[in-house]
Amino acid sequence: MEKESQKLTLIINASDRYSKKITLWSETGSIDEIEGDIDIVFEMHNILIRNGLDISDIIEIKSFPGPGSFTGLKIGAVIANVLNWALNKKNLEQLEYPAYGSEPNIQK
Repeated sequence: MEKESQKLTLIINASDRYSKKITLWSETGSIDEIEGDIDIVFEMHNILIRNGLDISDIIEIKSFPGPGSFTGLKIGAVIANVLNWALNKKNLEQLEYPAYGSEPNIQK
């Protein structure tokens, strides 16, 4: 893969917290993906290795905004936001938040 000319993105879809998907995406479409009851960070690492990439080759990490499982969306958003911020891909004002679709149903 000629990574110099590609704008690569990792997309996390954790809307179903028991069946998550990670996609390596370029301007031309999906390059690679993994789906299942997976450890998101571990499998992100595996996709990068499998495609001969380093995290510095990725311009952004996105999470599926919703709708979906409250917990699943929160997991995807937290991982994407922490990595984007820690790797200086986004500042705090640029972080994205999930669209839960409704307020959480939290009981006493």
